[in-house]
Amino acid sequence: MSVRLHNRCVTVADHLSEKYFVTRHPQNKTLTAIYMTTLAMNVLYRVPLRGMAVLLAGMRSILNSNASLRSLANSMPKEPRKLLTMYDLDPVTCGYVCCPSCFSLYPHSVTKTQKRKAPLSLENTECHHPVQDPVTASLDNLEYTHLIVPTLCTHRQVRMGSACGESLFDTVIINGKPYVIPRIKYEAQDLKQWIG
Repeated sequence: MSVRLHNRCVTVADHLSEKYFVTRHPQNKTLTAIYMTTLAMNVLYRVPLRGMAVLLAGMRSILNSNASLRSLANSMPKEPRKLLTMYDLDPVTCGYVCCPSCFSLYPHSVTKTQKRKAPLSLENTECHHPVQDPVTASLDNLEYTHLIVPTLCTHRQVRMGSACGESLFDTVIINGKPYVIPRIKYEAQDLKQWIG
């Protein structure tokens, strides 16, 4: 994008704020190959974090065996979570409670995650990283769920019509304690996030 500033034409990149245009690869091609191999094993072949740690340790040992590559071994992350965080691979989604009758959506925010320790917001309109176990997350965050979402559906098909009134939550008993959880949850991903 070109902007006129004091009678001069200045080119300004309009994508600077986009996280998808940030260069995340290391300058060294060997490190890039190691990172991509490790990430591919995790994403495509479901290698767990402990398997990724073994893979990174093996690559580090190979680099340490050559004197000219020892400096690369020191710059490699030892913890696979750091590598996953660096490349930001977790999908960003928005959570909703869905009415089982009319399918109206109500914003739903989960404040804790057990997956890759991603930070989340308490804002009800914020999108968040999905949790590993949505039932556990809902159980841990009941007070936030009730502040944001009504217990009964308030959607009206016409302005002066009656509200749907369908219950949005069920009660479940876990270890003798009753918990209220959403009957149907819906996770949506913004097209821009999906392409990114």
